[in-house]
Amino acid sequence: MLKSLFKSLCLCTFTIMLPLTSCDHDKKKEEPKSNEITTKNVEKALEDAEFKKVFSEEKVLVDAVNFYYEIAPSKPNSLKIKDEDVEITRIEFYFDDKLISTSYNEPYSVESKQIGLSSSVNHKLVARIYGETNPKNAAHIDFDVASFDLSKVVNWYDDSNLVGQGDTYNISVHLDPEKSAKGVTITSFTAYLGRTLMGICTSEPFALSHIVTEPTGTELDVKMEVKFSNGVTEYKYSRIEVCDPNVPTTSNQILSGSKEFKQSEVLRCKAQAYTGKDSKWDVSFTAYLDEVEIASSKTFPFYYEKSLQSISKGMHILKYRWGYLDSNGNEKYSYSTEDKITVK
Repeated sequence: MLKSLFKSLCLCTFTIMLPLTSCDHDKKKEEPKSNEITTKNVEKALEDAEFKKVFSEEKVLVDAVNFYYEIAPSKPNSLKIKDEDVEITRIEFYFDDKLISTSYNEPYSVESKQIGLSSSVNHKLVARIYGETNPKNAAHIDFDVASFDLSKVVNWYDDSNLVGQGDTYNISVHLDPEKSAKGVTITSFTAYLGRTLMGICTSEPFALSHIVTEPTGTELDVKMEVKFSNGVTEYKYSRIEVCDPNVPTTSNQILSGSKEFKQSEVLRCKAQAYTGKDSKWDVSFTAYLDEVEIASSKTFPFYYEKSLQSISKGMHILKYRWGYLDSNGNEKYSYSTEDKITVK
């Protein structure tokens, strides 16, 4: 009887342990091997290849855009994972999220004779790049090829956004003949300063002016509207600050509006100075990126730019130094302001 009981216990123990051993074996099979290629590897290889435009032609018109672009990896050697090549299977081109072309072979290119634009901003051409090592390891990345802004067709001119109390604020507009569609003309130009109508122009020259009487420190919104003969209406918005005519006032503006940039982008800024009536102050301006001088001027408004290709990813300090000299060349005082920008 003891022998029978011992046999039963042995059988029970074996029966309980068998599924545990089986589960543990299955779990090990699910763990990825350290040398296994994944879709994440493919995606990173495409990103590391750093696609760029190798040839481009573009023309932004009043109501449309024509373009031709070729793109290619700037680091083709990075299209390899563990000695296995990453094959680019196709590149899809999207204009405002709509697929307009697919390229399967080099040169990877897209062409448009004319795409209509319904508004002035936020028109984008994006390349979706697909790569794979085999059908199981496929991935894609998006590359911003270009952006289009109808307002670049119109040359807007407005005084510095720093205007002395009692001074005249001037704005004007004209069409760039190199970028405008054939036969298109401006039919009217309207502008508002705050809630005040500056005027309406229906013939050349399209220029308006207004004497600023608001209290110093007041900020006024400027709205400009241009109508074209083809029915397109274009708008531009800005803002001015009313300054004390006896005190110098300065400002610096990052023109993109955003303080986040890709390394492929260019930092563009505008420095402005109001030097009082009769320009009684001599103002100097210097810009620094991480303590390295990138621009300086004594003439305003002053536009300057800095390529970010050689700038490391992360946060950087953009510092501005202003100096004020009297009529004898003596520095009265100076001060610095700064912005923080992020390169991604």
